[in-house]
Amino acid sequence: MVLDPEGRGQAPASADSEETRIVFHLTTPDQTAAGELLDDVEQMLAAYEADGKPLRVEIVSNGEGLAFLRERLSHYKERIHHLAQRYKNLTFVACKNTIQRLEVKQGIEVEILPEAEIIDSGVSHVVKRQKEGWSYIRV
Repeated sequence: MVLDPEGRGQAPASADSEETRIVFHLTTPDQTAAGELLDDVEQMLAAYEADGKPLRVEIVSNGEGLAFLRERLSHYKERIHHLAQRYKNLTFVACKNTIQRLEVKQGIEVEILPEAEIIDSGVSHVVKRQKEGWSYIRV
């Protein structure tokens, strides 16, 4: 699977750009914080949609924040599924480096929710997005 196959992230998110682009970087295992993030993102997506304004949102999970997208640990599986179906402009992203660290160093089998796209490095991805002009918010 190719992340962003339509190239939606290529143009900078600037004041004169039509589309607002925000990458949320989830690094905490705190499920309450993850739920609040989903609340905020859902409200934002609905508001932009109601106003007819284009918006792209990515939630990148790595380190301890990967729990948010793990099949066995996420408290929000149904909600993530619903939001991914409802909003095509929302992408959930899981860090392959974190997955491999858990599997190799701790012997943990990591199963990621099917709605998430797996990329090589969460940190590299958010740096790339910032260089492309995306707004960055760490959670």
